[in-house]
Amino acid sequence: MTLDTPEKIKAFLLQNPKSTYINEYGEEYTLKNDELTIKSLPYNSWEYVDNIRDRMIKEANENTDYFDMECVWNRINDSDDYQLDRLDRSAKTPLQDFIYTSEFEMYPKPEIIIFLYNCFNRYFYMKGEESLEDIFFGKSQKGIGNNSAQKSRKEAIVFLSQLIALESVGMGFVKSDKKRTELELAEDVVENMKLQIDPESLLRKYRRYIKGK
Repeated sequence: MTLDTPEKIKAFLLQNPKSTYINEYGEEYTLKNDELTIKSLPYNSWEYVDNIRDRMIKEANENTDYFDMECVWNRINDSDDYQLDRLDRSAKTPLQDFIYTSEFEMYPKPEIIIFLYNCFNRYFYMKGEESLEDIFFGKSQKGIGNNSAQKSRKEAIVFLSQLIALESVGMGFVKSDKKRTELELAEDVVENMKLQIDPESLLRKYRRYIKGK
C-alpha cells in the first residue's frame, strides 16, 4: 500500500495508532498528539530495509504489489541447495549484504533489490544535487571525507601496524641488515596503497590509533 499524501498517511496512522509509516524515500512518519512527525532514515540501514521487507510480505499476501517478486523468492529459497535466511543480519549494512551475496553468486533478498532501486531512483530524481555516495552513506563530514576515503585510511593504519609488528620480530618483507624504521614502513604503505597523504601524517594517525586502543 502506497500512501502518497500526508492526509492519507495521517488517516492510516490514526487507524493504526501503534504503527509507523516509512515511504520509499526513507521518511518515517509517526503520530504525536495527532500531528504527523517525520524522521529521515538512512537508506543503507537495516531499519529502512526491514520496513521494505515487511511491506513486501504484507502486500504480496494481499495479492497486490510485490506478489511476483515474493513468488520468485520463495521458489528460489525453497530449493534444497539454496537456503538464505531472510532475517540474517551478519552483514553490517544492506549494501554489504548485496555485495556478499553477489560474490558468492547468490540471489539477493528481494527487499535488497528494492532498496537499491530506491537509491538509484532518488539519485536520478535529485539530478546531481546528491551523489550516490551521499545517498548510500550520508553526507561527508568536513575533515573526514567520503566513505571510500575513510575506509582507505583505516586499512592503511591496519596495514602499517602489521608491517611494524612483523619488522619488530625480524620478519619484515624487505631484507635488511638493520630493522627498518616506522617512517620507512609508512612510506611503503603510502606508495603501495597510492594514498593521497604523506608518510609522516600516516605515522601520526597510527600512533594516535595505538594510543587509543
